[in-house]
Amino acid sequence: MPDSANAAVRSDILSSDVALFRVFEAASAGVAVYTCAGRLVYTNEAMLSLTGQRAEALGSFYSGAECYSGARAEEVALFNAVAGGDRALGSVRLRLSRPDGSCLFVRSDMYTIQDIQTNRRLVVRQMHELADVCTPAAVVGGTRRDKAYMALQLLTQVILREFTLIGLMEGIHGVLSDLMAAESCSIALTDGPGSSISFPYFCDIKRKAPGTRPFGNGLTEFVYVWGKPFMLKQEDILGMESKGVVCPAQPRPAVWLGVPLRTHAGESVGVLSVRSYSDGDAFTSDDLQLLELISGYVGGAIETFRQQEALRDSEARFRAVFEHSGLGVCTVTAEQRIIESNGRVADMFDTDGGSLLHADLLQFIVDASARKEVLRRYAALMEGAADSFSEIVECRLPGAARFWCRMTFTAVRDGHGEFSFSVVLLEDVTEHKLSDDRLMHMAFHDALTSLPNRTLFMDRLNSAIRRSRRHEGYHFAVLFMDMDRFKVVNDSMGHEAGDELLKQFALRVNGCLRESDTFARFGGDEFAVLMDDLQDVLQATHVIQRILESLKAPFKVGGVEVFSGASVGAVLRANEYERSEDILRDADAAMYRAKENGSGRYEIFDRTLHSRMQDMLQLENAIRRGLEFSEFQPVFQPYVTLQTGRVRGAEVLARWKQPAGDIVSPEHFISAAEESGLIYGLDCQMLEYGCAAMTEWRAQNPDAGSFVLNLNVSAITMQRWNMLDVFMKIIADSGCRPSDICLEITENTLLKGEEAVTDRLWKLRDNGVRIALDDFGTGYSSFNYLRNFPVNMIKVDKSFTASVLDDRATHGIVQAIVSLGRGLGIEVVAEGVETFDQAQMLASLGCEAAQGYLFSRPVGRDRLYRAMEYGKLPMEAG
Repeated sequence: MPDSANAAVRSDILSSDVALFRVFEAASAGVAVYTCAGRLVYTNEAMLSLTGQRAEALGSFYSGAECYSGARAEEVALFNAVAGGDRALGSVRLRLSRPDGSCLFVRSDMYTIQDIQTNRRLVVRQMHELADVCTPAAVVGGTRRDKAYMALQLLTQVILREFTLIGLMEGIHGVLSDLMAAESCSIALTDGPGSSISFPYFCDIKRKAPGTRPFGNGLTEFVYVWGKPFMLKQEDILGMESKGVVCPAQPRPAVWLGVPLRTHAGESVGVLSVRSYSDGDAFTSDDLQLLELISGYVGGAIETFRQQEALRDSEARFRAVFEHSGLGVCTVTAEQRIIESNGRVADMFDTDGGSLLHADLLQFIVDASARKEVLRRYAALMEGAADSFSEIVECRLPGAARFWCRMTFTAVRDGHGEFSFSVVLLEDVTEHKLSDDRLMHMAFHDALTSLPNRTLFMDRLNSAIRRSRRHEGYHFAVLFMDMDRFKVVNDSMGHEAGDELLKQFALRVNGCLRESDTFARFGGDEFAVLMDDLQDVLQATHVIQRILESLKAPFKVGGVEVFSGASVGAVLRANEYERSEDILRDADAAMYRAKENGSGRYEIFDRTLHSRMQDMLQLENAIRRGLEFSEFQPVFQPYVTLQTGRVRGAEVLARWKQPAGDIVSPEHFISAAEESGLIYGLDCQMLEYGCAAMTEWRAQNPDAGSFVLNLNVSAITMQRWNMLDVFMKIIADSGCRPSDICLEITENTLLKGEEAVTDRLWKLRDNGVRIALDDFGTGYSSFNYLRNFPVNMIKVDKSFTASVLDDRATHGIVQAIVSLGRGLGIEVVAEGVETFDQAQMLASLGCEAAQGYLFSRPVGRDRLYRAMEYGKLPMEAG
């Protein structure tokens, strides 16, 4: 038995390892077992006796042999090679010095074993005294444990000699037959329930080898599912069959022994079993342990065979792909030299394969910078920074045509992870590249003018911002421009003429810019310019003036000369900004200020404009809040018959009563409401108030005569697609008569000439709603509107009323308007009457009605009711 020191060493071993090492207990040769790191985990009595040392004195194998010399260094080197997997086994002869001073010559054998229970890989060191070497023949008559020990040596020889699973199992079966009652032996391979079972080795004296069958409930499946060995006698098998644990097997063995098969990685792959049909035969626990030990060999062998088969299949597939792929395939050295290439590579380079052998693949890349980039990435590939990479490059051989090629480099490494070579796939992507270039141009350019679009412009603008952060002396400017009178040309001459004007406009402006500038179309008649790398920001103003001057000349469109300038907004110190969106916002704001000042002008954004924009934004938010909380209230300014002073109707005007109590007049918020689009909501609210007031008045005075409420409607409201339905619903829901409502529109609404607006006006008229033309006489085609649009009332602009007494021309215009209205049956109302003399003059000219401070200022609903009830207003201010 081992002494206490050896017992202390072995106390560190798992119980499953104890069962594994029991086979070495009675072996005549010395045996020591180590971890692959060199730690001693077991030694038998024979080893202690042979070396004359205690267990702890046997020491450890270290990673290097430099501290040893001679045969001892060879033994350490052999241990490292076996433990590291570089060698399966080996032997070394050495002279062993014992503690008592005696010496003997020994042979030290090294090989590895696998414990299938713990999946630990261990190194066995066997030591034989050369004066008395045991041979297989010498131990035939020995104990069963001696035979088991010798089986390890025989198995090692079988594994090294056989290169097929069947040959290996035939040799193992022969060894087992000498050691136990193994008349029959088989290997079953399976992936478990739901799969099938195959038998790559099956040797049975009473049965033929079965074919592949589904996973069922035989003894093999029983062992696989439980994952541990089973040693069964015939009565055990009968009992399991009677309980339905396993299905009956014919013929039934007298004894049966099965152990799981596991790879070195611990994967369960099947079952190794032996059986005997002879009565009286039996298996022992030693047989079980021996079969477990052997199963570790078999499992490892199966793993190796599978890897070899997978490698052969992989090589075959690679060769098939290499030779017959539609892609060019070549292998390349670390120096980018071509080792081997298929026929497709030769076709792509329009040459024969022999001329490509040993050629530098990267030298075929045309662009030097692209070649440098591929070389950089190839170096990173070899260093392990990546497994593969792709680049699209232009290639050619001297004298041959150029083509675009996608090169994909994939590293191939050896077992130690070191770079061996690379596989390169080459694909001719010339057509795709040209198609991609066309698509890229389409994605980033305007289809009509071929100018960069908003996306490309913003990308370049962001690049300019980043460049300005890196270089203090870098300056750039941004222009935003809107064509003047484009809509007039587009609507009057058609979209084809409009498109032609856009193209000529783009060409003319582009001719005023440098090649380094970016001129983009944002859509419609809006354009932007990025003036890059300016020496002085004031340089941009000269360019703007040059652009505006070039646009003064007429454009020839459809054989007709048309004029169209531009309104330009500029941000000159754009490098002070952090975000491209802010630059465009401010350039756009400057452009709108230029447009307000007249066509063909430019405006430079400054902090004053920025402050105005912020004030406008605050005002818009306040208007939005005011609409939500009903802060806007109506007031009513009556208009009267000049001859009698009778109240004919009233105009509904909006007043804004803010939370602090201040009253804000329309001139302070109407333009902001129109610019923000909030005017639509305001117009709807005023219509609701007006209809409610009229309904209430009608309810109180059912016998009252005709009375009309005039409501101002913005051009923006008239352009809303659902305006007609919303307005008619408001009128209907209030119970008001459509004829009681008159919508006042300006000439600007009609000037736009939109077909949808015209259609809505006629439908309103058809539904009984009256239409008034406000500020009449100030437009370009006022008299034409009376012929083409459904107008019921003309409101003469107050500028004519103010000068009717003093200006002869104004006197004639007013008289003409009154005569025209009377001739067309249209009611004429003069606005802004403030004096008695003005009223008398208008009456003498035949003007029927008037409105102004002479008769009444805007009043609340109650005062309006009183005036309506009284019937007329005195001709005096109030």
